[in-house]
Amino acid sequence: IVGRPNVGKSSLLNNVFGGTRAIVSDVAGTTRDSIDAVMERPAPPGSDKPPTIYRFVDTAGIRRKGKVEFGPEFFMVNRALRAIRRADVALLVMDATAGVTEQDRVLAQKISDDG
Repeated sequence: IVGRPNVGKSSLLNNVFGGTRAIVSDVAGTTRDSIDAVMERPAPPGSDKPPTIYRFVDTAGIRRKGKVEFGPEFFMVNRALRAIRRADVALLVMDATAGVTEQDRVLAQKISDDG
């Protein structure tokens, strides 16, 4: 789950899991490290298939490269970008009230390039 800071990534994760897996705050930068949450979907009854396991990764918000200073945020953004590269599916969360921003377009292109 990727996107700019404070677009609702952690809220989405919490809603999917029906509980508090990630801290949610109006303060940008609350999610400093990627948070993994695993969901197991049982195999259909009578099936000899194994259960399906989904791993959701809530990442730190990704700001424009020019706004990121070396330090904790630099490493947070790098971990988020690494999560995009290793994902089978990347979910880009955007703030509907802000519309599609240039940073959203950049992230969508990054997902497309790395996918």
